[in-house]
Amino acid sequence: NHTMLINRQGTKIPISDSAAPIKDERGTIFGCIVVIRDASRERQLAQAKDEFISIAAHQLRTPLGSIRWNIEMILRQPNISDKINNKIKRIYQSNQRLITLVNDLLNVSIIEQGMIKETPYPTDVLEVIRSAVLEMETEAQKHKVIITIQSQEKHIPKIMIDPKRLREVIQNLLSNAIKYNVPGGNVTFVVDHIPEFIKISVSDQGIGIPKKDQLRLFSKFYRADNAMRRDTTGSGLGLFVVKSYVERWGGNISFESSENKGTTFHIELPINIKYPNHEEDTTAFPPFVFA
Repeated sequence: NHTMLINRQGTKIPISDSAAPIKDERGTIFGCIVVIRDASRERQLAQAKDEFISIAAHQLRTPLGSIRWNIEMILRQPNISDKINNKIKRIYQSNQRLITLVNDLLNVSIIEQGMIKETPYPTDVLEVIRSAVLEMETEAQKHKVIITIQSQEKHIPKIMIDPKRLREVIQNLLSNAIKYNVPGGNVTFVVDHIPEFIKISVSDQGIGIPKKDQLRLFSKFYRADNAMRRDTTGSGLGLFVVKSYVERWGGNISFESSENKGTTFHIELPINIKYPNHEEDTTAFPPFVFA
């Protein structure tokens, strides 16, 4: 995706390329055909798209934040009838979904433009998980979901990582596990220390992921059919963000799932994370992030 040719004048030309083997009558490969194509226009359009999404999302944040604050002020007023109060709460929930979508778009834009800035320091993974669980306790109660954390705490070392970014990863996985679970179902975190890695597993007892959707699960904007039937409000960006961060940290993400039997996501994070080009990151995440 980032291949360049440099001509004799030093100009960099973005290209896309592909290769196919040439075989003789016995099937033995004796050469290949390589096709190289100028991809300058495609890269320019992709960059323009990313910049447009970033600008549009930033412009949307201010009015959405203003709407949220004003709705919260109205909801605090006394003597509002139950009928009006319920309508205002529905408006508030719709506004919150828009805020979540805008934040997802900003995260994806920053990731794709390579503009991630992190502030890593020794972080207790279990504390991050507990904090995320506590924050989503109300949502879990709403869906009648029980969350448990299993770990031998004394054997889990701290790792050098940005806790805010790790929290985003945990929140995305936990949100899905709650949203697509069955009423009365369980969500279980298992945290283990394996050689050179910390392994985090998140299991639910929900609708599962159909086999035909599993290969595209981490693609941008992609959602499984049964997930869309269950909840029409998702953006299909959460797992893309999760995978991008985990792989940036040198980790691995995988999952096991059976339709109507639940899903387990596994994340392996290196004990010693090496940040790619950390010294070159100059643009931070936007300083104000909606809760």
